[in-house]
Amino acid sequence: MRFHEAAHLLAEWMRSYGRFDLKDVADRKGVSKELEFLMTECYEMLYDDFNTAELEEFYTAQTEPKTDWFREALGRWF
Repeated sequence: MRFHEAAHLLAEWMRSYGRFDLKDVADRKGVSKELEFLMTECYEMLYDDFNTAELEEFYTAQTEPKTDWFREALGRWF
């Protein structure tokens, strides 16, 4: 449960663009060690070129314009 709380705290801090003192809140909630672990893992993940390449592929697939597959499949009849 503490690990999840630390993860949600980090996520909310990121969503708010760092608008609160993350370490202070983690100290008060008693999840400092879990938060430190998560921050280290996230940092390492973002500097892992293989991981970043996979994320880029996922991002590109999500942002590319979608073709109208129905029209393409049946276009010769309509």
